[in-house]
Amino acid sequence: MSPRRTARIPLSETVEVRGFFGLERQRVANASLTGVFIETASPLEVGDAVEIAFPRPGGRKLKVQGRVRWV
Repeated sequence: MSPRRTARIPLSETVEVRGFFGLERQRVANASLTGVFIETASPLEVGDAVEIAFPRPGGRKLKVQGRVRWV
């Protein structure tokens, strides 16, 4: 196994994940500069597009778009 390009930090945050299935609330277990690990009972397929909304102070959300790279 090759070493990771960026360090992962533990994180326990509930986020909104939007994909072809609609919108679900999931938990992020860790994050790095290049990705996040989201714990889910219903995994998506590699290559699926997602939008993740992270809660911010004041009720705002930080929305990022990405693709599933590993399941």
